[in-house]
Amino acid sequence: MSIELLDKTRKINRMLLGSPTSAIPMEDISEVTGEVLRSNVVILNAEGIILGEYILADIEMLPELHVLRESIDASLNDRLLNVLSTKENVNLETLGITRDAARRYKSLLAPVEIAGRRLGTLFIYKNAGDREYGIDDIIFGEYMANIIALVLTQETVLEDAEAARRKKVVNAAFHTISLSEAEALLAVYQELEACGKNCGKTAGRGKRERSNPAKTSGEVSESGDGTDGSRMYGASQKNGTGNGKGETGAMEGLLVIGKIADRVGITRSVLVNALRKFESAGILETRSSGMKGTYVKVLIPESYDFLKRFE
Repeated sequence: MSIELLDKTRKINRMLLGSPTSAIPMEDISEVTGEVLRSNVVILNAEGIILGEYILADIEMLPELHVLRESIDASLNDRLLNVLSTKENVNLETLGITRDAARRYKSLLAPVEIAGRRLGTLFIYKNAGDREYGIDDIIFGEYMANIIALVLTQETVLEDAEAARRKKVVNAAFHTISLSEAEALLAVYQELEACGKNCGKTAGRGKRERSNPAKTSGEVSESGDGTDGSRMYGASQKNGTGNGKGETGAMEGLLVIGKIADRVGITRSVLVNALRKFESAGILETRSSGMKGTYVKVLIPESYDFLKRFE
């Protein structure tokens, strides 16, 4: 087993070295862990969200770990967080698992932590009839827990670096626009936000034709019907990262630029120029749809927070 363990750890090392700038998927880590230990594997973060899992065909899933699709019960997660060191062949009843279920499994629990900060838990289990987890299994489990901690830290560093880059881009762009251009852009963002709330998630992906506002197709007619006439359709969507930071999703939609400019009280050319400046900075993208209007998609939603200063 020691030679096999060495071979497997080298495999993990090669996987790490082959991904120096991007985080390794948790599914890959759980798969390697499960194959080495011939066990089911669940990787949890500190909030109990399942980051990755690996299930073998001949090992039944532990019900309490998979009762919810993306996370585990909060009370179970609290008990796991109270496990402060690696525990092998744990009596699962102490974690609140039912007696019948606990008797069917052997388990290995390894805290995922770095610099004294608890990041999650590595939960490994197999059938009760299999051999118990031994010292080599414990070593490998702790090794994988350390790898998971490093990957989570790397993801945080990459996310922070990207957030800093986006903030720098937005700051630079705001030094190039005038007050009137900022107010015009704010009106554009408000239109996208309003249409995202009222038009539904199907907006921006369906037919781009006028519709009755009484319908719920995600389209808004260009004139009349009690609307201001500047929105045809649009959407505000979340780009999920699972990182727990509450990142705002991109806004997008088809707008009638001339009507927005008229409402704000500026010329159309001022608004078009402002959009071009933001587009050249990579903050948003635009695409002409002829007589229907201009399609606008916000690529850096944080720019909206800057524009709200001009409300």
